[in-house]
Amino acid sequence: MSYNQLIPSQLNQLFPQVNSDSDQKDKTIKTSLLEVVKNTLVFDNTVYQIRNISTLALADLTKTYAINTSVPSWYWFLLALGFILISAYGLGILILIFVGWLFWRHHNLEKSRTVENYGLRIRMNSAEEVILTSNSKDFIVRIIVTLYNIMNTEEAKALAFNFDTLQIEDKSIKIEKSYGSSVISGHVTGNNVVNNI
Repeated sequence: MSYNQLIPSQLNQLFPQVNSDSDQKDKTIKTSLLEVVKNTLVFDNTVYQIRNISTLALADLTKTYAINTSVPSWYWFLLALGFILISAYGLGILILIFVGWLFWRHHNLEKSRTVENYGLRIRMNSAEEVILTSNSKDFIVRIIVTLYNIMNTEEAKALAFNFDTLQIEDKSIKIEKSYGSSVISGHVTGNNVVNNI
C-alpha cells in the first residue's frame, strides 16, 4: 500500500463517514398536546427538564410543491377531433372553441402549491433537537413566549398547549380566597390541619 493510499484509509478509520440521512434531518414530531408539569416539558412519551433546554425557536417548515403541468392527452384528442369535424355542420368549430378554452384554463393554472407548516424547535444542552409541528405560526410564538416566562421564574406551573384547538390551558391551582379554613401549601403530614369552626 502506497503512502498516498495509507493516509485516506487512516482518516476513514478516525472519522467514519455517516451515510444515514436520518441523522442529518431534523426530528419532527406531530403531537396534539404539550404539557408543562412543574419543571418538566411532557409530550407523547417524552419528558424533558425545562432547565436542560438551551434553545427554543420558531422553525419555518413551509414547503412548495411543483404541480404536474403537463397537458392531458385527451386535450390533444379533442383538438384533432375538432379539425376532423370542422366541415360537419359547425360541430368542429364548437369543439375547437371548447378545446381552446381548456388550453387557456390549463395555461392559467397554478404551477406550484405552498403548504404552510411551522414548528417549535427545542434544542437541549446535549445537542438533541426535536421540532413539534403546527400549522399556526402565532400559536408557536405564543408557546415560545409562555415557555420563556416559565424559564425565568421559580414558580411551578401546570400548563397544557393543545395543538389541535390552538389553546393554552392553565391547570395550576389558584386559591384566591379562603373562608373558615386555613390553607397550607407544601407537604402536610399527620393531623396538622384542623378546621376552625
